[in-house]
Amino acid sequence: MCRHFLCGRLFVLVASLSVVGSSGCACCALLAVGGAAGYAYSTGKHERLYSYPVGQTWEAVRQSVVELELPILSERSDAHSARLESKWTTGEKAIVTLEAKGENVTKVAIRIGTFGDDAASEQVFKQIDTHLEGGVSPPTPEPKVHVGASISR
Repeated sequence: MCRHFLCGRLFVLVASLSVVGSSGCACCALLAVGGAAGYAYSTGKHERLYSYPVGQTWEAVRQSVVELELPILSERSDAHSARLESKWTTGEKAIVTLEAKGENVTKVAIRIGTFGDDAASEQVFKQIDTHLEGGVSPPTPEPKVHVGASISR
């Protein structure tokens, strides 16, 4: 019985490898589709920094979700992070995560649905902003100064 099982597995492995090896274009197409889906997923999370500690930001997030009349399906929080799962009005999963980025800076990330929803995420952020005095953007980098420039006469 074990012998037949192993022979069957070996046959499936060899058949799979021969199909993959003989269909280069199909593999490239699958990789392209996978890459596009991965890109769409990665751009679906919207983030904003708030100049408040995690605890205060967490209370604003919870209160905002309740005010938007969204059900809280699960939640957890500690001193450095928090996560809330809900359902958006369309039935899609909504996940809000908080992460401490400093003593008084918290990153809030919102993903609604698999690939994100810009308008819905912005609506949640606007509601959070009513409890906190708006998000802060990440600091802009200092302009680079070139040292050693020559002066022509």
